[in-house]
Amino acid sequence: MARAVHVLMLVLMLGCAGARPTLDERISSSGLVAKKADTLLEQANRQVLAEALDRADASVAEARSLLANPDMVYYLDREVLRERLEQTEARLAAARDVQRKRALELRLAERKQQVQKAAEELQVAINALANRDELARKPIKRARNAVEATNDQLREGEKLEGEDTAYATWTQQVRKQIAQGLERIAVAEKLMDFVEGPVALEAIARALVEKANGEAKGVPEERKKHLLAAREKYLACAATGASLLASPPDVSREPLANKTAKTSPKAFTAACEAQAKAIDQTLNPQTLKPTPTPGPKKRPAPSKKKSK
Repeated sequence: MARAVHVLMLVLMLGCAGARPTLDERISSSGLVAKKADTLLEQANRQVLAEALDRADASVAEARSLLANPDMVYYLDREVLRERLEQTEARLAAARDVQRKRALELRLAERKQQVQKAAEELQVAINALANRDELARKPIKRARNAVEATNDQLREGEKLEGEDTAYATWTQQVRKQIAQGLERIAVAEKLMDFVEGPVALEAIARALVEKANGEAKGVPEERKKHLLAAREKYLACAATGASLLASPPDVSREPLANKTAKTSPKAFTAACEAQAKAIDQTLNPQTLKPTPTPGPKKRPAPSKKKSK
């Protein structure tokens, strides 16, 4: 082997020096080049089996360069070597493809695991909003954060959706889950607006009525003052409730939990309006009595003529 390399180097040196190699020298050179290329191809095949694909790629590139040497026209089995080169290139390409698929599968599994974890946490946060007795801003914010976390995980794998159809289909299901979650969050937020608005106003009004009918019952002016204040709160409750019900999402028939009763926002708003009218009747009972309808006017009796 060392002698062959020495001869090859000598031939190359002679070529660089301007001396034209003889036919025998070219034939000898082609044999040395072929042997070196053959060794490199055997090495590349072993490297492919060992999954050392970068090193195999370097070996194939070097073998390809050697087989492009002009002296190879004098090598009788050059076509056999070229076929071996093509076979090795095909094996390397197939191994590269397998490696890419395996790497993609690992990335998909890891990304799907992260998205699935975020989606499960989102579902837990959304389900917690179903308990209307414990509905508060903090659980709603937790659900909002879970939506953002799930969207972040999906964005991390957006490129993978273009590489794997099954993963892309699965992510669409997750996005549908997010959309449904956002709808439930919007309902919960509207109900909290109702609790913090009309429900709170009704509680104040009710307390004023209790005070008017309790400690201020024997003091007419004080009782009237409390009832008027309660009436204003009931009217504010009805107006605020109507305003909230006029905008989406529709929560008119959603169960509304509060300290006094479980009803719907629509019924609660109507009850506030009814309470305001009841106070009106209490303060001004005559204004609510039906006005008597005047009967038909009696026609005057005809006057009797005096007889002469």
